[in-house]
Amino acid sequence: MLRCLAPTAAFLLLAGLGCGTPGPSLTVTHALYRPVPGDAAAPPRYTRFAAGQSEWVGLQAVVDAAGRPLVVTGVRVDTPVGPGGARLGEPACYREHWITVSKPSPRSPYPAGPWPDALIPTAIAPDERHPGATRFRALPAPVREGARAIFYIEIRTPARIPPGLYRGAVTVSLQDAAPLRSDFLVQVYPVRLPDGPTIQSDFGSMARASLYAGVKRYTVASKDIERLCERVLMRNRLAPNRPVDSYCGAEADGTAKAWTAVPAVREYMQMLPGSAMQLPIPGPDQWGSGKERTVRFVRAYMAMLQQNGWADQAYAYPVDEPESLADYDRVRAVSKVLRCADPRVRLLLTEQPRPENPEWGSLEPYVDIWCPLWSEWDPGPIAEQLAKGKQVWSYTALAQGKRPTPFWLLDHPLLNYRVALWQSWAERCTGLLYWCVVEWSQTEDPWLNPISYLFFNGEGVLLYPGIDVGMKSPVQSLRLKAIRDGTQDYDLLAMAERRLGKARTQSLCAPVATTWFEWNRRPEAVLASREALLRAIASTSGQPRTKR
Repeated sequence: MLRCLAPTAAFLLLAGLGCGTPGPSLTVTHALYRPVPGDAAAPPRYTRFAAGQSEWVGLQAVVDAAGRPLVVTGVRVDTPVGPGGARLGEPACYREHWITVSKPSPRSPYPAGPWPDALIPTAIAPDERHPGATRFRALPAPVREGARAIFYIEIRTPARIPPGLYRGAVTVSLQDAAPLRSDFLVQVYPVRLPDGPTIQSDFGSMARASLYAGVKRYTVASKDIERLCERVLMRNRLAPNRPVDSYCGAEADGTAKAWTAVPAVREYMQMLPGSAMQLPIPGPDQWGSGKERTVRFVRAYMAMLQQNGWADQAYAYPVDEPESLADYDRVRAVSKVLRCADPRVRLLLTEQPRPENPEWGSLEPYVDIWCPLWSEWDPGPIAEQLAKGKQVWSYTALAQGKRPTPFWLLDHPLLNYRVALWQSWAERCTGLLYWCVVEWSQTEDPWLNPISYLFFNGEGVLLYPGIDVGMKSPVQSLRLKAIRDGTQDYDLLAMAERRLGKARTQSLCAPVATTWFEWNRRPEAVLASREALLRAIASTSGQPRTKR
């Protein structure tokens, strides 16, 4: 109803309505929404979110310019307030920067075009600011006619927050236009997630970030860069292969000066309780002429880990993707050196238990953690290894295999990055490996050319260089947040198995995923099954300890 308008103003407003030009709109939606190139459909309205205690809640605010260009000048997120005035954590907000794909990745179902991915903070802390020119800013954000701006919002639920319904709001300020507002709800269940992720991970070294910056490795400057990348990754519940400061020098005979690494390893274990850590093994020729030095180094390093209660979390990953008899023999030789150093050292191998060529022989006696490629998954041999007490991780790279798996590439569905954690639980994987998150070295500019490896967009890139947005730390991505949310889903599945049993939990997981080759492509199915998990766990009596 139009009330208290001067005649001229009322006439102009009615004329604008009559011309049929739509105005800007704001839609709150879930964190798995991502428009594909050429998609002009309105985003799904999704304003009620389900969460446990001590976890991240992600959502998106989509500003649609409709029939006229606009400029977003500010985004305010009111902290959700619930029972008795209890408040959730302080929201963080990011503008989603669009990365343009000029040539689609192999097996991508989508055309070339822009994808929202890099998350530029709308507020950068003073100690995080990097001096110098800034190429990209979160705000102000111009939006072309018919285009949209998307903002990613994350909120942390405190560990001891009262369960119940929490109400928040998003307000978007526009230049020369009235602000837009949308309310949202967060239903918090009495289910506390563990302090560290249940699933272990190895997401590679951060060394390529130093290379991109033109900084020589193993210098103070390179360590500073790599350390910042590691901490951003760990804040998203994922682990690097090892902290850069866990490297240490050695005595003349090769014995590790392991005590110098204690502070770095302790910080790492405190940030990600229960996480695995890849052993640092210096060269040269660790497994040949230098193997006696390797034995002394590993023995001393494992002794340090044992003294601090971390030995069970250490593993070695010295051979990658063996593809010949010579490679298999190398695995055997390496395993013998490690067993000589300390029988507790676990050897991880990116290979399936059944050899590609039977003439190469079995590696079963030498491998402690099998880590097959998703597309090479063979459930029979995997089940046999699990029954014998071996661990099973998994990994992905490129878009390999005759049968599709949820490929991790920029121009593939965002859901792929999250559903893989449901598949991990369904296939009894306890760890996840990804080779790199900062593969910026094979493109001149990861912001303008996302082909990061061979012909693949976003392969090995889950972070972007922070210097380009005026930050010391790297810029996070929408895909990284999807993996983080998946680790929380895995926590709930593991918790449900402990409280409800394996069969009941499988029935809750099945609507989302059953194998590496069978999964639900609908984001809403993941969100519905996740809330079903929360309800089922909350219905059990008592709250067993979930801290790792």
